[in-house]
Amino acid sequence: MEKYIQGECMTMCPDEEIKMRETQKLLHILEIAPGTEHYRLPRADKNKMVKEFGRSAAGKTHNPKSIRPPSVLLKTVHFLMTEVATNTTIPWNVIYDYIADRLRSIRQDMIIQNTNLAHTITILQPIVRFYAFSAYTLYGCNRSIFDDFLNNKHLLECLKRLLNNYDDFDILIKTKQTEFEEYLLENRPQFEAMYIIFNIGEEAAILRGINLDQKWRTSEVESAIKLSILFSNGNYVKYCRLITHFPPILAALASLHLPKMRRWGFKVMSNAYNSKTLTYPVKKFKTIFLYNSDEEVEQNCGHFGFPVGVNGISLQKQYFKENTENETEKDNKNKPMYEVPFVKPEFIEEKVFDTCLSDLLLYS
Repeated sequence: MEKYIQGECMTMCPDEEIKMRETQKLLHILEIAPGTEHYRLPRADKNKMVKEFGRSAAGKTHNPKSIRPPSVLLKTVHFLMTEVATNTTIPWNVIYDYIADRLRSIRQDMIIQNTNLAHTITILQPIVRFYAFSAYTLYGCNRSIFDDFLNNKHLLECLKRLLNNYDDFDILIKTKQTEFEEYLLENRPQFEAMYIIFNIGEEAAILRGINLDQKWRTSEVESAIKLSILFSNGNYVKYCRLITHFPPILAALASLHLPKMRRWGFKVMSNAYNSKTLTYPVKKFKTIFLYNSDEEVEQNCGHFGFPVGVNGISLQKQYFKENTENETEKDNKNKPMYEVPFVKPEFIEEKVFDTCLSDLLLYS
């Protein structure tokens, strides 16, 4: 049986790393002690230092004094979500890069120690929420600022691992009740629903939701299954209507699929309302597709070649641009989020940002 290391570092960052990063000027702006920013060698604020991610060399033996035990990892996650994520003096993309790196380090320490189910579930839940929140908040940013592909990769890796741990815990509690049962699993429906929404339209994700034990098939999960089926069927009217009923993070993730549904809606309506004389009301179009303003509708109509007049939108089939001038068929296959210039719906923004961020990440 393989023997795993037990971490002995009781601080968020090992002393050895603090000294090394001080002397090599590798302190992050979030870790520098106030008043020392302009020193030749800025000093570290040890209460804010968090171990950074470093790739493990093949065959390297890990020093237990540099590995944080689960209790410290939990403390570190809490610190990142309450003290760092809520910092309003630094751009969110800078905060994101910092937290994302430190979360990779936390996950690395978990793997090295083979943390038990209880600790793994408790640590992974806020990590998954962070990646989901970031996927929404930084959506549409230039790749030099935010790598959505890498973020989604980490999100899916952590989410799958979390769901696998839920499954393992289910097996465990069938044979032996545990004091952690209720606390650990009470948020499971949120993450089951998140998995379905993130993998919108994918049969495997839908089947997982359908095959869940009835106690986990809450209204959140049922709505996520329904949403995914609506997406697969191209039912843009009911899809957009259902989004409004989800809690903040799930609504935010679901809204990221709106560009695809809007593109599909334009295509369908250009066939259904193909007329040289009739027009479609802008306000009704805005309501159906969750646009914020008439101007936003007009902008998207222009993107797909539909003229907008005083009486409404002329949805003639001949106007529809399957690919806009800067998009090719190759783009369609390799760049899944390009479909329509996207402005986040105001009601989603209110849902997300009216909630205390640390609560959203730790407890929602």
